[in-house]
Amino acid sequence: MKGLKAVNLLIVAVLVAVWGLAGGSFAATEPEKTTREDVQEETRELLDALRSYGADQRDEARAKAKKALANLDARIKALEGRIQDNWDKMSKTAREKASENLEALREQREKVAEWYDRLASGSATVWDQVKKGFSEAYTSLAETWEKATREFEAEEESGAAKEPEPAR
Repeated sequence: MKGLKAVNLLIVAVLVAVWGLAGGSFAATEPEKTTREDVQEETRELLDALRSYGADQRDEARAKAKKALANLDARIKALEGRIQDNWDKMSKTAREKASENLEALREQREKVAEWYDRLASGSATVWDQVKKGFSEAYTSLAETWEKATREFEAEEESGAAKEPEPAR
């Protein structure tokens, strides 16, 4: 349990750091309603751009990746907020699924952070491997966000949300 708390604190610290680097506000990067198609398109654009960058364009690659991460972090934060706002209305099963999805998002985000750091430190000889590793980790994070969002929205739409359970 302590290990889980430490991981959660690390994730919060990374999100806060990215938030601070993004100018302290996600309002500009998080539209009112982001669609899964928006995230898929942004992911394609990022991956296409990364493929085109050589090791000599490392700074440009990191800047593009940083912007994409800030956008996705804002979306994750928005999803967490929506889940928190609806927590009392959700069924036990929906809560468990939401918790599992958020944990998967945190794990994937941590992997992306590790690859992002390697974008700065990898040598020119391993540049393609680093780009590939980051791209795969970012794609996995985006897919995990899409899954979590899709499942939460299905819960909302199905009306499976219920009245709060009585206190015991």
